[in-house]
Amino acid sequence: MSNVGRCVLCGDHLGPPLFKDVRDRLGISDHLWMFRRCQACGSGVLDPMPSQEELLAAYPEYYYLTTMVLYDILL
Repeated sequence: MSNVGRCVLCGDHLGPPLFKDVRDRLGISDHLWMFRRCQACGSGVLDPMPSQEELLAAYPEYYYLTTMVLYDILL
């Protein structure tokens, strides 16, 4: 995990915690997560951000195929 401290969308500072001790309901990660709101744009941001390994674990290989097939069907 990397500590952001800044919004990934606009780069401004993150405010106080919006949600604390959020669990992964799918059980992929055993970390407790925290969401903070950006002081400028209002986006909710995970802080710290998941590592690349955690993101890869959250999106299995079949997720991409399913998403691409659905995207093609909708267009």
